Amino acid sequence: MKKKNHTIGEYTVSVQETDPFNRIHLYRLMDYAQDCDGRDSARLKMKSVDIRKQKMVWILLSLAYRFDDRFPAADEKLIVDTWSRGTRGIRFFRDNRYYRDVMDDEHCFGAASSEWILASLDEHLPIRPSHVCDTDEYNKMSDQAVGYLNKVPNLKPLPDDAKVYKMLRYTAHFGDLDLNNHFHNTHYARLAIDAAVRYLAIDPSSTELAIHAFHITFIKEVLYGEELVVCVSPDLSDESVLRIEGRMEKTGEPSFRADLTYGLISHKS
Repeated sequence: MKKKNHTIGEYTVSVQETDPFNRIHLYRLMDYAQDCDGRDSARLKMKSVDIRKQKMVWILLSLAYRFDDRFPAADEKLIVDTWSRGTRGIRFFRDNRYYRDVMDDEHCFGAASSEWILASLDEHLPIRPSHVCDTDEYNKMSDQAVGYLNKVPNLKPLPDDAKVYKMLRYTAHFGDLDLNNHFHNTHYARLAIDAAVRYLAIDPSSTELAIHAFHITFIKEVLYGEELVVCVSPDLSDESVLRIEGRMEKTGEPSFRADLTYGLISHKS
Protein backbone atom coordinates (compact mmCIF):
# COMPACT_ATOMS: atom_id res chain seq x y z
CA MET A 1 0.00 0.00 0.00
CA LYS A 2 1.82 3.13 -1.21
CA LYS A 3 1.01 6.40 0.53
CA LYS A 4 1.88 9.84 -0.77
CA ASN A 5 4.80 11.43 1.10
CA HIS A 6 5.40 8.28 3.15
CA THR A 7 8.23 5.74 3.13
CA ILE A 8 7.44 2.08 3.81
CA GLY A 9 10.09 -0.34 5.05
CA GLU A 10 9.80 -4.12 5.47
CA TYR A 11 12.16 -5.97 7.82
CA THR A 12 12.20 -9.68 8.60
CA VAL A 13 12.76 -10.22 12.32
CA SER A 14 15.54 -12.66 13.15
CA VAL A 15 15.64 -14.95 16.17
CA GLN A 16 18.76 -13.09 17.37
CA GLU A 17 16.59 -9.99 17.92
CA THR A 18 13.87 -11.55 20.04
CA ASP A 19 13.29 -11.99 23.77
CA PRO A 20 12.62 -15.32 25.57
CA PHE A 21 9.00 -15.20 24.38
CA ASN A 22 9.98 -14.67 20.74
CA ARG A 23 9.04 -10.98 20.51
CA ILE A 24 11.38 -8.44 18.96
CA HIS A 25 13.12 -6.32 21.60
CA LEU A 26 11.90 -2.72 21.74
CA TYR A 27 15.33 -1.25 21.02
CA ARG A 28 15.67 -3.38 17.86
CA LEU A 29 12.22 -2.26 16.71
CA MET A 30 13.46 1.30 17.26
CA ASP A 31 16.58 0.59 15.18
CA TYR A 32 14.47 -0.58 12.25
CA ALA A 33 12.08 2.35 12.61
CA GLN A 34 14.96 4.82 12.50
CA ASP A 35 16.44 3.07 9.48
CA CYS A 36 13.15 3.72 7.71
CA ASP A 37 13.09 7.29 9.06
CA GLY A 38 16.52 7.79 7.54
CA ARG A 39 15.31 6.60 4.14
CA ASP A 40 12.44 9.06 4.30
CA SER A 41 14.82 11.85 5.33
CA ALA A 42 16.86 11.03 2.22
CA ARG A 43 13.68 11.51 0.16
CA LEU A 44 13.45 14.96 1.74
CA LYS A 45 17.16 15.62 1.02
CA MET A 46 17.92 15.72 4.76
CA LYS A 47 19.96 12.52 5.16
CA SER A 48 22.21 12.40 8.25
CA VAL A 49 25.47 11.83 6.36
CA ASP A 50 24.68 14.70 3.98
CA ILE A 51 23.76 17.30 6.60
CA ARG A 52 26.87 16.27 8.55
CA LYS A 53 28.94 17.49 5.60
CA GLN A 54 27.30 20.87 6.24
CA LYS A 55 28.46 20.72 9.91
CA MET A 56 24.99 19.84 11.24
CA VAL A 57 23.45 16.90 13.07
CA TRP A 58 19.98 15.62 13.85
CA ILE A 59 19.13 15.61 17.56
CA LEU A 60 16.17 13.61 18.87
CA LEU A 61 14.35 15.49 21.64
CA SER A 62 11.47 13.22 22.56
CA LEU A 63 9.78 10.06 21.35
CA ALA A 64 6.53 8.34 22.34
CA TYR A 65 5.23 4.89 21.37
CA ARG A 66 1.83 3.23 21.78
CA PHE A 67 1.44 -0.52 21.32
CA ASP A 68 -1.96 -2.18 20.97
CA ASP A 69 -0.97 -5.75 20.16
CA ARG A 70 1.97 -8.14 20.34
CA PHE A 71 5.35 -7.37 18.78
CA PRO A 72 6.47 -9.40 15.73
CA ALA A 73 8.16 -12.75 16.29
CA ALA A 74 11.15 -14.27 14.51
CA ASP A 75 10.55 -14.77 10.76
CA GLU A 76 7.61 -12.38 10.81
CA LYS A 77 7.82 -9.06 9.00
CA LEU A 78 7.97 -5.74 10.79
CA ILE A 79 6.51 -3.16 8.43
CA VAL A 80 7.31 0.47 9.22
CA ASP A 81 5.30 3.33 7.74
CA THR A 82 7.12 6.62 8.37
CA TRP A 83 6.39 10.18 7.36
CA SER A 84 7.38 13.74 8.17
CA ARG A 85 4.68 16.00 9.64
CA GLY A 86 6.71 19.02 8.66
CA THR A 87 8.22 21.81 10.73
CA ARG A 88 6.96 24.16 13.43
CA GLY A 89 9.31 26.69 15.01
CA ILE A 90 12.73 25.03 15.29
CA ARG A 91 11.28 21.51 15.46
CA PHE A 92 10.78 18.76 12.90
CA PHE A 93 7.92 16.33 13.54
CA ARG A 94 7.84 12.68 12.47
CA ASP A 95 5.37 9.83 12.92
CA ASN A 96 5.36 6.05 12.41
CA ARG A 97 2.89 3.21 12.27
CA TYR A 98 3.95 -0.41 12.77
CA TYR A 99 2.44 -3.52 11.19
CA ARG A 100 3.01 -7.24 11.60
CA ASP A 101 3.30 -9.08 8.24
CA VAL A 102 0.46 -7.22 6.48
CA MET A 103 -0.07 -3.49 6.13
CA ASP A 104 -3.70 -3.11 7.13
CA ASP A 105 -5.65 -1.98 10.21
CA GLU A 106 -6.01 -5.53 11.51
CA HIS A 107 -2.24 -6.03 11.62
CA CYS A 108 -1.30 -2.56 12.92
CA PHE A 109 0.17 -3.13 16.39
CA GLY A 110 1.56 0.30 17.25
CA ALA A 111 2.40 3.89 16.43
CA ALA A 112 4.91 6.56 17.40
CA SER A 113 5.50 10.30 17.29
CA SER A 114 8.83 12.08 17.64
CA GLU A 115 10.29 15.58 17.69
CA TRP A 116 13.72 16.52 16.35
CA ILE A 117 15.93 19.55 15.78
CA LEU A 118 18.94 20.28 13.62
CA ALA A 119 21.96 21.56 15.51
CA SER A 120 25.50 22.65 14.82
CA LEU A 121 27.97 19.77 14.73
CA ASP A 122 30.42 21.12 17.30
CA GLU A 123 28.40 23.08 19.88
CA HIS A 124 24.94 21.58 19.22
CA LEU A 125 23.31 24.99 18.94
CA PRO A 126 19.80 24.75 17.42
CA ILE A 127 19.48 25.71 13.76
CA ARG A 128 16.20 26.99 12.34
CA PRO A 129 14.80 24.76 9.55
CA SER A 130 14.55 27.76 7.21
CA HIS A 131 18.36 28.08 7.32
CA VAL A 132 18.71 24.57 5.93
CA CYS A 133 15.80 23.98 3.55
CA ASP A 134 12.86 25.61 1.85
CA THR A 135 10.32 24.94 4.62
CA ASP A 136 7.32 25.52 2.34
CA GLU A 137 8.61 22.88 -0.06
CA TYR A 138 9.58 20.57 2.84
CA ASN A 139 6.09 20.82 4.32
CA LYS A 140 4.50 20.11 0.93
CA MET A 141 6.48 16.84 0.89
CA SER A 142 5.17 15.98 4.38
CA ASP A 143 1.84 14.62 5.65
CA GLN A 144 -0.01 16.35 8.49
CA ALA A 145 -1.69 13.11 9.63
CA VAL A 146 -0.93 12.37 13.30
CA GLY A 147 0.20 8.81 13.97
CA TYR A 148 0.02 9.00 17.76
CA LEU A 149 0.52 12.39 19.49
CA ASN A 150 0.23 15.85 17.97
CA LYS A 151 2.86 17.03 20.46
CA VAL A 152 5.23 14.85 22.48
CA PRO A 153 5.57 16.56 25.88
CA ASN A 154 8.86 16.65 27.76
CA LEU A 155 8.68 14.37 30.78
CA LYS A 156 8.85 16.19 34.12
CA PRO A 157 11.36 15.47 36.90
CA LEU A 158 10.44 12.94 39.54
CA PRO A 159 8.68 14.51 42.55
CA ASP A 160 10.89 15.35 45.52
CA ASP A 161 9.06 12.80 47.68
CA ALA A 162 9.16 9.99 45.09
CA LYS A 163 10.60 6.63 46.06
CA VAL A 164 13.56 6.16 43.75
CA TYR A 165 15.45 2.89 43.32
CA LYS A 166 18.88 2.71 41.67
CA MET A 167 18.60 -0.41 39.52
CA LEU A 168 21.74 -0.48 37.36
CA ARG A 169 24.94 1.27 36.39
CA TYR A 170 26.24 1.29 32.85
CA THR A 171 29.39 2.67 31.23
CA ALA A 172 29.13 3.84 27.61
CA HIS A 173 31.29 1.56 25.45
CA PHE A 174 32.48 1.84 21.85
CA GLY A 175 29.61 -0.37 20.64
CA ASP A 176 27.09 2.12 22.05
CA LEU A 177 28.33 5.08 19.98
CA ASP A 178 26.50 6.53 16.99
CA LEU A 179 27.67 8.63 14.03
CA ASN A 180 27.80 11.70 16.28
CA ASN A 181 30.15 9.94 18.75
CA HIS A 182 27.42 9.83 21.41
CA PHE A 183 25.46 7.07 23.11
CA HIS A 184 22.89 5.93 20.55
CA ASN A 185 19.32 6.90 21.40
CA THR A 186 17.93 3.36 21.12
CA HIS A 187 20.41 2.19 23.76
CA TYR A 188 18.81 4.47 26.35
CA ALA A 189 15.56 2.59 25.76
CA ARG A 190 17.38 -0.73 26.19
CA LEU A 191 18.74 0.40 29.56
CA ALA A 192 15.34 1.72 30.64
CA ILE A 193 13.66 -1.63 29.94
CA ASP A 194 16.51 -3.52 31.65
CA ALA A 195 16.11 -1.34 34.76
CA ALA A 196 12.33 -1.87 34.76
CA VAL A 197 12.71 -5.65 34.54
CA ARG A 198 15.15 -5.60 37.45
CA TYR A 199 12.82 -3.45 39.52
CA LEU A 200 9.88 -5.76 38.83
CA ALA A 201 12.04 -8.80 39.69
CA ILE A 202 10.74 -10.58 36.61
CA ASP A 203 11.85 -14.12 35.83
CA PRO A 204 12.31 -13.85 32.04
CA SER A 205 11.81 -17.59 31.66
CA SER A 206 8.23 -17.49 32.94
CA THR A 207 6.93 -13.90 32.88
CA GLU A 208 6.60 -11.74 29.78
CA LEU A 209 6.85 -7.95 29.93
CA ALA A 210 4.17 -6.54 27.62
CA ILE A 211 4.99 -2.95 26.65
CA HIS A 212 1.83 -0.89 26.12
CA ALA A 213 3.47 2.54 25.89
CA PHE A 214 6.97 3.97 26.11
CA HIS A 215 7.75 7.67 26.23
CA ILE A 216 11.29 9.03 26.47
CA THR A 217 12.76 12.53 26.73
CA PHE A 218 16.46 13.07 25.98
CA ILE A 219 18.21 15.67 28.12
CA LYS A 220 22.00 15.26 28.18
CA GLU A 221 24.11 13.21 25.82
CA VAL A 222 26.36 10.50 27.21
CA LEU A 223 29.90 10.25 25.85
CA TYR A 224 32.31 7.34 25.58
CA GLY A 225 33.46 6.15 29.01
CA GLU A 226 30.83 8.07 30.97
CA GLU A 227 28.70 6.17 33.46
CA LEU A 228 24.92 6.24 33.80
CA VAL A 229 22.92 5.28 36.88
CA VAL A 230 19.42 4.18 35.88
CA CYS A 231 16.73 4.69 38.51
CA VAL A 232 13.13 3.48 38.68
CA SER A 233 10.24 5.05 40.56
CA PRO A 234 6.71 3.58 40.68
CA ASP A 235 3.94 5.97 39.62
CA LEU A 236 1.68 6.10 42.67
CA SER A 237 -1.28 7.28 40.59
CA ASP A 238 -1.10 4.38 38.11
CA GLU A 239 0.29 0.99 39.08
CA SER A 240 0.85 0.05 35.43
CA VAL A 241 3.38 2.88 34.96
CA LEU A 242 7.04 3.04 35.95
CA ARG A 243 8.98 6.28 35.78
CA ILE A 244 12.61 5.81 34.82
CA GLU A 245 15.47 8.26 34.96
CA GLY A 246 19.05 7.91 33.76
CA ARG A 247 21.49 10.07 35.71
CA MET A 248 25.11 10.95 35.06
CA GLU A 249 27.09 9.11 37.72
CA LYS A 250 29.57 11.94 38.38
CA THR A 251 27.20 14.90 38.56
CA GLY A 252 23.77 13.38 39.20
CA GLU A 253 22.37 15.36 36.26
CA PRO A 254 19.55 13.67 34.35
CA SER A 255 20.49 12.27 30.96
CA PHE A 256 17.04 10.92 30.04
CA ARG A 257 13.59 10.38 31.50
CA ALA A 258 11.20 7.65 30.40
CA ASP A 259 7.71 6.46 31.29
CA LEU A 260 6.86 2.79 30.73
CA THR A 261 3.28 1.55 30.70
CA TYR A 262 3.31 -2.22 30.95
CA GLY A 263 1.54 -5.46 31.77
CA LEU A 264 2.88 -8.81 32.91
CA ILE A 265 1.88 -12.09 31.27
CA SER A 266 2.54 -15.29 33.18
CA HIS A 267 3.65 -18.32 31.17
CA LYS A 268 4.03 -20.64 34.14
CA SER A 269 2.74 -24.12 33.41
